[in-house]
This record gives sequence, C-alpha cells and structure tokens, in this order.
Amino acid sequence: MLYYIREYDDTPMEDEAVAEIEQSAEQQAQKKELEALLEIYKDVFRAELPEQLPPKRTVDHRIDTGDSAPVNTNAYPLSAQQLKEQLKQIHDLLEKGLIRESSSPWGSPVLFVRKPNDTWRMCVDYRAVNTLTKKNGYPLPRIQECLDQLGRASHLAKLDLTSGYWQIRMVDEDISKTAFNTRYGKYEFLVMPFGLTNAPATFQTLVNNILRPFLDKFVVVYLDDITIYSNGFTEHMQHIKQVLKVLRQHQLYAQPHKCKFNQAEIQFCGHIVGNGLVKVMENKIEAIQK
Repeated sequence: MLYYIREYDDTPMEDEAVAEIEQSAEQQAQKKELEALLEIYKDVFRAELPEQLPPKRTVDHRIDTGDSAPVNTNAYPLSAQQLKEQLKQIHDLLEKGLIRESSSPWGSPVLFVRKPNDTWRMCVDYRAVNTLTKKNGYPLPRIQECLDQLGRASHLAKLDLTSGYWQIRMVDEDISKTAFNTRYGKYEFLVMPFGLTNAPATFQTLVNNILRPFLDKFVVVYLDDITIYSNGFTEHMQHIKQVLKVLRQHQLYAQPHKCKFNQAEIQFCGHIVGNGLVKVMENKIEAIQK
C-alpha cells in the first residue's frame, strides 16, 4: 500500500483571499438578520389578497362625473377561450368579495389582453366613463428626482404591493359607475378597478399619506412600487422595519416574489440604479440600438 505525504504549506493567505472569506461570513450574517426581520413581518407578504374587502381609509376612490348622464356600452364579442377565462375571473372576484352583481344604469365593456406569461388579463374599457370624469391633478413623482436619490444608495429594497389598486375601496356612491357588462350579466367593483383615469392619483395619494414621514429620507414611492434606500446594512434593516410596520398598521400587502431586500442595484422605472450609478436597462433601448 502506498501513502502520499503532502507537504504542509505555511505560506500566509493572500490579503484578497482573507477579505473574501470575511466578506462571505458577513454576507451570511446579514442574510440571517434579514430573514429574521422578514419572519416577524411575514403577515405583510401575501401572493393573494385576503378574501375580504380592504378597510375604509381616509383615501377611497371617487369618480366625479358631475351631472353627466350614465353611459352604458354593450359587451364586446369575445372568443370561446376568452369567455371561459371571463367566467373564471368573475368567479374569483366574486369569491374574494371584490365585485358584486349590479343593476346600475352605467356599464362598460370588457376586453382581454395577453400577459407576458401567456395568461389573460381581463380589462374593463372605461374610456367612456373617463371622458366624463373630472381629472385629479395630484402629481406623480418626477422620475429624474427619484433616480438622483436612489443612485447614491449602497443598500436598496423594493416592495411591490399585491394587486395594489384592489387594496383601495370605492366610495359607496360611485360603486355603480364601475359596472361592467358581460355576456353573463352585469357586475360592479367594490374596490378601485384598473383603467379608471384618476386611479393612479388616488393610489399615489394613499401611499404618500401613509409613508409621508419617510419620503425623501429613505423612501421613494412611484405608484405601487415602494423603494427603500440606505447607506449601510444596519440602517437598511431599521428602514425596512419602519416601512413594514406601517404597511401592517394600514393592512396593505406586498407581493412576496416581487420584493427584494438589501440589494446593491435594483430596477426602477426602466433603469438600473445603485452604487452611485444610474443606467438605462438594455431591453428598453434595444430597438434604438438596432
């Protein structure tokens, strides 16, 4: 039997190798601390909304059409596949209590748009209602100002609210104006539907009001995207904790698989930001490059 004796190497480790090991250990410790924090606030993260209406808040959605007469447009013709999908989605919305049957004099048609994952999005065509609606002039944030803030940060987190618009109630007197016509009857939304002209302004108002103490200090809000920015890990954990605490308090929920924490870079409005850099995402300028 042969034995091979390996010569012991007492050469000191290179500085870069030591630094790499220390960095890896630090990253593992940070990961555990982050996981412990998210476990405490796990009730804030939901892939699906609770099967109940959101609470009434100071900001519920209104559709101010003045003295305009109701508009009522017949249902659009749909393919057999789309009709089947419509039945399924209506059933799901009824089960969650987000819509109810309606006898409203208002009515908008429904169409379907294919999503990137090859499923269908049911969209209500509210263009006729939007034409009659008085516009809300509440300003959305300027993207350039947001980029300037985020680009300097070293630690970034991003929260995407689950079906964000459906987390806001309609005011009772305007529920009838959300009615939509289908081959299988008429329904109306009890929560704010997608496609209404002032929906983005209402949503921005709600989230700004809730997170106002943090805005431009360590939070940027653009519609249903909440971005947290910090200059150190310990500070970042405190900032995340403060935001999650407020979301829990107001019963707002975030989509787990779309949220990211303790990132050096994130995507924001078609840009990559972080670590002192701001650059346009390649797929956004691909057509121009070609």
